[in-house]
Amino acid sequence: MVCPLVPPSLNSKSSLGFIILMIVNILWVLSGEITRYIFIDCNFNRPFFVLSVKSSFLSIYFIRYLYKPKKIQYTSMDEIDEMSIEGFEFLTDEENENNGKKVRFSSTKEIRRLPLRIGREAELARRSYNSSVDCTIPTISSPTLIIICVLLPTWLICSLSYQASLLFTTLSSLNLISATSSIFVLILSMFIPSSRSKVTPLKGFIVLINLFGVSLISQSDSLSSSSIILALFSAFAYAVYLISLSKFVSVYGDIDINFLFGSIGIVSIIISVFLLPVLHLTSLERLQPLPHSSIWIRLILSTILGTLIADRLWMEG
Repeated sequence: MVCPLVPPSLNSKSSLGFIILMIVNILWVLSGEITRYIFIDCNFNRPFFVLSVKSSFLSIYFIRYLYKPKKIQYTSMDEIDEMSIEGFEFLTDEENENNGKKVRFSSTKEIRRLPLRIGREAELARRSYNSSVDCTIPTISSPTLIIICVLLPTWLICSLSYQASLLFTTLSSLNLISATSSIFVLILSMFIPSSRSKVTPLKGFIVLINLFGVSLISQSDSLSSSSIILALFSAFAYAVYLISLSKFVSVYGDIDINFLFGSIGIVSIIISVFLLPVLHLTSLERLQPLPHSSIWIRLILSTILGTLIADRLWMEG
């Protein structure tokens, strides 16, 4: 039975979002187990290489921008032989002069400033048809550039620290410690408020339950200091990512997820090309021997489940 105080549309959206997030959690656990199997059982301790492969696959989301929509050909007015004027009534000059209709303009001007979230759509609406079609190709505006410059580093940092922490602890312990990101989100929401990250008593109660679960697992499992530091650092970076995303959405409107993920993939490829050889030369992370076929299959499967599908569903949810 639906509560009368909650609109049916809002209730259905909340239920759909909850189901999506449940699916995301399952996919994340499966992806984490596969990744930990690669690190521990296959003895492939290369977290940056794994992160580079997973992040580079996000460039797949740029495929939709590689083609232009087919332009519709319209018939020119000069090509029409006859134009039916039935239904039109022409006025003579005398009838037009005797018409008492007048248009009056106000002596004052009214200037309205559109909010940023609809300013882009209003600008496109005033353009010609050809210009609006050309806008289907992504152009890096200043808000988009700011969003990429802020979200990209935080996403890479939290992903790298999460992958590295899998080397030192079990996945269940890591997930519970990483769940402390909700605590950081609640704290950061007090200093960086937005319409989608308001502090409520319900959120505070959920965070307390989360903190209680983390304290229990910390006492029952023997965790190394390295795993705790990496997991907490990953949780904090993830909280910064969430707060930044929520703030940008409240200011600039909805973000093009395909463009954001595609940008992360392209930048990850560029960074990996230069940084992986440096890590190899400094002996921080070896590139050789290259992973064999079974590791590649598991790595690609983990990427599809955890990065391409789960992260995209999480953004939608």
